[in-house]
Amino acid sequence: MRQTHNLNRLVRDFRNAYRRARADWHGYRR
Repeated sequence: MRQTHNLNRLVRDFRNAYRRARADWHGYRR
């Protein structure tokens, strides 16, 4: 019954990666 914990961690990692990718993309384009 630790699905919620796993999901939360996955979402957190995904959001972090998304933010980092967007920042990198913006910096690269600039």
